[in-house]
Amino acid sequence: MGIVSPSLYIYLRTERNQLLLADGKKWTGKNTEQPEIVIVFHGQVWQQVPAGIDLAATTVVSFEKDRVRFFDFNRMEGGFYRKHPSHH
Repeated sequence: MGIVSPSLYIYLRTERNQLLLADGKKWTGKNTEQPEIVIVFHGQVWQQVPAGIDLAATTVVSFEKDRVRFFDFNRMEGGFYRKHPSHH
């Protein structure tokens, strides 16, 4: 797992793009071979920018073929994790 913040983690060994959110909520996206960008705002995952969103309170996560990048606009920090092959 990759740590983004105390309330947001990235699963790195899964067959689908996945995030673990606060309160144990899990979000699952596309197959890991497909690129995908999501926005995390107030404990919810959005695949489009919702109306009235405060971008300063968001984290953007970019799932790519061999890595996952993220940027937390609230803390003005970001980074990336390399993906590991999924276990079957």
